[in-house]
Amino acid sequence: MAGTLDISASQKGGRFVAFCDAFNLPLVTFVDTSGFYPGKDLEWRGMIRYGAQMAFAYARATVPRVW
Repeated sequence: MAGTLDISASQKGGRFVAFCDAFNLPLVTFVDTSGFYPGKDLEWRGMIRYGAQMAFAYARATVPRVW
């Protein structure tokens, strides 16, 4: 499904937010995703954990954020 987040996209997003925070780069977010990719396989591999890590990275960031 186009535009949804899977495990690797959530990990990449979380790493990018942490990278921007580490180098004091402001975050500009353009939201064009409809949510997380559904599926029993992704749920079994821990999609909720990786999605929560990305959300936690946004919450933990101290740089300016524009939504």
